[in-house]
This record gives sequence, C-alpha cells and structure tokens, in this order.
Amino acid sequence: MALMAVMMTLVVPALSTTLAQGRVATASHDMMADLQTARFTAISRQQVVVVCPSIDGDSCANSSRWEDGWILFVDHDADRRRSSGEPRILVHGALPDDIQLRFRRPHRLFYR
Repeated sequence: MALMAVMMTLVVPALSTTLAQGRVATASHDMMADLQTARFTAISRQQVVVVCPSIDGDSCANSSRWEDGWILFVDHDADRRRSSGEPRILVHGALPDDIQLRFRRPHRLFYR
C-alpha cells in the first residue's frame, strides 16, 4: 500500500504535465491547420481571407487573445472587418482555460 502511494505521487504530476503538453500541441496544430485553410481558400477563390480573434464567433475582437477563439472569413471589401454579407469559412471556439495563444502583432492576419 505504501508503495502504491509513492508511485501515485510520482505518476500524477507527470501525467498532468503530459496532458497539459497535449493540450498545447492540439491548440498549436489547430491554429496551423486553420492558417493553412485560410491560405488555401484565398488562393483557390482569389479573394482576401482574414483570420482574427473572436469572442462571439461572428466578429473580430480588438484583442490579441486568440485563446478566446478565432474566425476565418472572406473579406469582400478588404477592410479587415467582417461585414454581415461576408461569409465565415470557419469558427474555432475557445481554447481550454490553461492555454494562452498570443501573437505580438497584428490582431488580424490575412491572405490574398
């Protein structure tokens, strides 16, 4: 029984670290895949596609907090803001609370 208690004190912290690393890797892969989707869509449609942080899944947030979620949309009027007639390509929800995803600049990325 004592051996089991010692093993648990060693295994549990290692497991939580591994799980946290997995969540970070998943968030990173999600962002990279979505950036590739934006680039491919811009090239194939020959239109400007914007990727921006979004809290509501509908409009761009004026923030660098990408962990709150992000959207991809076709920017018909090239103002880097989603207007009502501009189609969303993808909506990514918020990341787990223990993950932060930040870019230094800009708050919006775009592909032509």
